[in-house]
Amino acid sequence: MKAKVDKSGYLWLERVGKLKPVWCPYTYRGPADDMLECGEWCPLFRVDSPHQDVQEGIYCIEIELCRARYVIDRDDFIDERGEK
Repeated sequence: MKAKVDKSGYLWLERVGKLKPVWCPYTYRGPADDMLECGEWCPLFRVDSPHQDVQEGIYCIEIELCRARYVIDRDDFIDERGEK
């Protein structure tokens, strides 16, 4: 799985071969135009520094959200926010 955090701090995850935005399940008020994108604005959003994951056996990035935890290979993660 690939993932990126764009310049605005929003999370994108690979779905069916394309990176797509992740929508916040707690901001649903109607159509997607009314929802907020998942991103660094949320206190439940966290992207760890790259580290070795012994269980997964890869050098990885962990992304934690309100309802999920993703372990992404470092080579499959793009952070467009610059130095953090």
